[in-house]
Amino acid sequence: AGLRAAWGQREVDGFVIEPHATSTDLEVWVGGRTKRSLRRAVELGTGWVPFGLSPDIIAEFLAPHQLPADFDVVLSPGVALDPLGDPDSARGRLGRLRDAGATIANCTVQARSAEHFCDQLAALHAIGETI
Repeated sequence: AGLRAAWGQREVDGFVIEPHATSTDLEVWVGGRTKRSLRRAVELGTGWVPFGLSPDIIAEFLAPHQLPADFDVVLSPGVALDPLGDPDSARGRLGRLRDAGATIANCTVQARSAEHFCDQLAALHAIGETI
């Protein structure tokens, strides 16, 4: 709450902040792996980034909450994806994240070169469009 109140202000508690943000809008993603971290994210943030929890536990944590329309739930599949070599696995992992409540998937991909990386990203994007 204090960070939100101070963000974008030139002066806070008698201290001048230069340079200061030019906007008072602030995206705050709260990390954590507890129900309390989710509650804090819903009350004070714009998103939740849990870690070390299964999709089933995440879905259980999210179930009782009425999340704001613009609230992000950022989930990771936990492993590097290979959307060209194993598209079914990538699709399945992303689908489980979506079913758990993800609005954003934070993914890494396996790649042998810069060109392969770009090809993997294109394949990942194509899979994401179908989910």
